[in-house]
Amino acid sequence: MEPITHNSESHLKAGTQKSGWLWLFALCAVVALIVISWSFERGRLQYQMDYEDIITHIDGLKRWHDLSEGGVGQLLANYSKSPAHCPLHSFMAAAGFMFFGVHDWAPYVLNVFVLFAFLALVRRETRTLGFYPSLLAVLGALFVPLSFQSIHQFRPDFPCALATLWGMVVFPRWHQVNYGKMAAVSGALFGLALLAKPPFFPYTLAMGALPLFFSLVEGIKEKK
Repeated sequence: MEPITHNSESHLKAGTQKSGWLWLFALCAVVALIVISWSFERGRLQYQMDYEDIITHIDGLKRWHDLSEGGVGQLLANYSKSPAHCPLHSFMAAAGFMFFGVHDWAPYVLNVFVLFAFLALVRRETRTLGFYPSLLAVLGALFVPLSFQSIHQFRPDFPCALATLWGMVVFPRWHQVNYGKMAAVSGALFGLALLAKPPFFPYTLAMGALPLFFSLVEGIKEKK
């Protein structure tokens, strides 16, 4: 038997982490299927859409029509003339129509990524506690009403808050390795939050400035 080397241990750990994320996404997909099926019988999909959902779905359908009929050029040209109120959800709706056809439930399927981002954040922040405490935390988060509503609703509020929180969490400390790379990732997440709900930009920018401010303060204290 060959001895276990450091490289083999690293590959084993990386493979275990990858399978853990895949299982988490599979769990989110099952939950999304259950919630959408329930919604047909007793939830939002049983009734007519309200104003905000209709606006988002119609805008997403227009973007999908532009892309399918005239390609990326027509999509960008028409978008520059008439920007979306909530760009992220408009393109999520367009992607839903593109992959699943023009159905009222198609955009809701893409909410699986919102739920995954939420549970992934819980897992990330609890993984140092050990496997079972982290698993209990993820399952606990799965059964809070917010997880249900992240699938049942097609609104920009929760994705905006979630992207903002992710941006704050991953922002690096002053002395952290790969500071520039992690700061860029954090900035991209705050940009995603702005795309999710542009009218909420003062709050998003304020939350984005906080980790940068504390990181600079930390750097100043270390140099003294």
